Amino acid sequence: MLLKKGIWSFDKVYCGLGEFVTELKNGRDDDDEITIFKSVGAA
Repeated sequence: MLLKKGIWSFDKVYCGLGEFVTELKNGRDDDDEITIFKSVGAA
């Protein structure tokens, strides 16, 4: 629904789970950022 309304898009994704857990990318830097995890069976 957020995609259809133009509120969110995939270009706003900072990194994937692999980059995060291997510390190639940091997590959130401030309270305005959110973390989304969608498990589709690969986790």
